[in-house]
Amino acid sequence: MIAKEKLNAFVISDIHFGNTRIDNQRMAKALRDVLSDKNPKFQYINAIFFAGDIWDKLLSLNNPDLPEIFNKFLAIFRDCKKKNISVFILEGTKSHEWAQSNVLDSLNTSSGICAQIKYIKELIVWYEERFQKNFLFIPDDLHHDHSIVLAQALEALKEKGLDCVDLAITHGMFKHHVPAGLSIPHHDNSSYEVIVKDGIFNGHVHTHSEVGKVYTQGSFGRISHNEEEAKGYYHFWYDENDVFHKTFIENTLAELFITVDCTGLNAEDSFKKVKALIAEKGEDMTIRIMSEGTNPIFSNMSELIKSFPFTRFSEPKKVKEEVDKETKAVDIKNFTPIVINRENIGQLVLERADKKEDLAQDVRAALIDAIEALR
Repeated sequence: MIAKEKLNAFVISDIHFGNTRIDNQRMAKALRDVLSDKNPKFQYINAIFFAGDIWDKLLSLNNPDLPEIFNKFLAIFRDCKKKNISVFILEGTKSHEWAQSNVLDSLNTSSGICAQIKYIKELIVWYEERFQKNFLFIPDDLHHDHSIVLAQALEALKEKGLDCVDLAITHGMFKHHVPAGLSIPHHDNSSYEVIVKDGIFNGHVHTHSEVGKVYTQGSFGRISHNEEEAKGYYHFWYDENDVFHKTFIENTLAELFITVDCTGLNAEDSFKKVKALIAEKGEDMTIRIMSEGTNPIFSNMSELIKSFPFTRFSEPKKVKEEVDKETKAVDIKNFTPIVINRENIGQLVLERADKKEDLAQDVRAALIDAIEALR
């Protein structure tokens, strides 16, 4: 019998490599720094769990960021092999992942590194003898009816002769993640808390939260505006008495996406507000100006960009001014209707969502879930 080790691990999710709003090579470097001896906690861990959405979309091999992303993962795998760290990769949302983590698994083998990697693409109950712990792994997009997913989890437990597992690694939405007013398929918190003893580490929702046993680490870094909260990952461990502990660790290397509200300000005062922010935070950030469309700063963006060459400026958010509905004319003759059907509704919604820089990530994720349910 293998001697029992006390499980000590990181849980990371929602990296979204390939997203066009971020510096992907910077994200890869941040991941490598966290998963290396630069991180003082790294010396203590013996497992890493990637809880879904390593990837943002299907990437072509000629993507200029892929070589650096792959090099960073190979460096991580070398350290994992050297330090005997087990790696678990859970598949996330299909429309993001496209099973591209198969490449990481293959690179690990073909390079001769051969770190301990388990890539999970379906619901399983897994006993890890090294730690003598039972895990429930639930990827995203298994079924639009989450009661069926729960039934599959209960059946998997029954097949193993178990009433519960020690830990769950999941990717999806739980009841408390669903935005108010939306009816989105989700996991039932209480049902899973009965069958999971210590904790449910969940990916998919980009904002960190803790509700009951459901620990949502949120996205590893920021990938858009409206994500100004702390980003990071979980560190959890079992002590000598087998008592479970966990803590959220902020990723201080996460990119900054900041919206500067210049509503009601003139161009000069708007410029001063941006300058004050950069003086406080530094130039390395992505700024979005929010103001009325009549603010002269929008016609002087080129001057702003020249003044701060190391700052990225995203598409401005122009506040809509009230229009007198009685005087607003609609040219019906030139109106072209859009045909919406079951086959194209998903693509139409996602195209519209991509144009909304201010769309909250939980709403964006909810839209994707709703579209997947329609397919």
